[in-house]
Amino acid sequence: MADVLVLGGGIAGLSAALFLARSGHYVQLIEGDAASAPVNPDHTLRGWPRQGVAQFGHGHAIHALARRTLRQCAPDVLRTLAAAGAGERDFGTYIPPAEREPGDDELVAILVRRSVFEWAMRRAVEVEEHIDIAAGMRGVGLVACDGRRVPGVAGVGTGDGQIFRAPWVVDATGRKSRVTAWSVELGAAAAEVSWLYSGTRYYARHFRFTGAARPPASEWHFGPAGDLGYLRFSVLEEDRDSFVVTLNIAPTDQELRVLREAEVWTRAALCMPVLAEWLALAEPISDVYVIGGLSNVFVRHGPTTAVGGVIPIGDALCQTNPTHGWGVSMALHHARLVAEALNRGQAPTPADTADIVATLSRFSLPYYQAAAAEDTERARLAEGENRDVTNLDNPLFIRKVAYAQAAKDTKLYRAVQRRIHLFDDPTVLARDRDLLTYAAQLAPTAVLTSGPSRPELLDRLTSTRLAGN
Repeated sequence: MADVLVLGGGIAGLSAALFLARSGHYVQLIEGDAASAPVNPDHTLRGWPRQGVAQFGHGHAIHALARRTLRQCAPDVLRTLAAAGAGERDFGTYIPPAEREPGDDELVAILVRRSVFEWAMRRAVEVEEHIDIAAGMRGVGLVACDGRRVPGVAGVGTGDGQIFRAPWVVDATGRKSRVTAWSVELGAAAAEVSWLYSGTRYYARHFRFTGAARPPASEWHFGPAGDLGYLRFSVLEEDRDSFVVTLNIAPTDQELRVLREAEVWTRAALCMPVLAEWLALAEPISDVYVIGGLSNVFVRHGPTTAVGGVIPIGDALCQTNPTHGWGVSMALHHARLVAEALNRGQAPTPADTADIVATLSRFSLPYYQAAAAEDTERARLAEGENRDVTNLDNPLFIRKVAYAQAAKDTKLYRAVQRRIHLFDDPTVLARDRDLLTYAAQLAPTAVLTSGPSRPELLDRLTSTRLAGN
């Protein structure tokens, strides 16, 4: 019998399985998608069916917290990524040597496609001695401990009638997790769910540079990013000279849903001068990936909601708007915290389980609150309210003002980078009123990115479609 069952083989589940196994635990990983990782990492985007991971083809920022976690828990994964062509971006090099502080040298991100990152994790899990993978199987319910007067878990039942038994169950099934509902069936109280719609729809496409030239790198970001009011865009550098461009629109903008068409998407991207600079040097290596319906979610657990031995991690516990890129780092950090807790000898009782989940929640809650506050403010702006994002108390001030001015001052730059890379939780910079006041003085007004108005863009896209017909 396994020591731990891990439900879900995405990044959160793979991380938990790997870190737990390397701590001496025997792990049973139950994964709904049947296909194993391809031999060639460059085949992952098109040739690895991951129906259970809706975000598989989209861009992901692999922040410094994720890299630090791998350095400490699975350095071989970093070597596999490097051999597959993944790069690194050292944001600390922009800090003058005389002003460097401890921790600046860890502000290093991994430049890689999400599919390749998951591939490297899966390859490590597939050869790990203490992990058994049950692929193509899905859990359908928790199995209760016999004779307990308080809720406790003995295993998980699957759709084909099998029962996998273990005293611990790690829920890494993501946004569609049913484990909280299963816990209620075992007698636990229902967890409170905080929820806020992210209010954005993503259209992403991957490219690869065709020549030796590269656009200049930004000092504080992974690539160009901008906001036209009705549309936002971002660029992330990836592995093997590739990058991904994401266009974000409001989900209610029916007219701009034509961005799902590759030719129309390209015409829209070329309307942004900074994106045109990149696309002129590259060729597409994917179709347009579309995802919507994403929300900020935080599942509030407490002593009465705990089922002994059941631990939610990753998106099963906390989800934030993907524009922050916090999900991968959060998942790896959750996995590490769970492995450390089980190594301390905590038992699969409701009390010990609630203690572990509380630790995960204390780390995650500030990220949910920051993302939800920003999306609430964006919704107000979209509805036409007169909101001043240059006001220090506006939830968008840090992203709209402090981020944009970060390269002008070392202390501000460091604070912004530590927030972006999850070394400091979002409240740390938000509480530094002196630094934020200084950022406001650097940028007394907020300026939208250069680009066409919405009517102008629609006119160009309509012309493109008519010409194509």
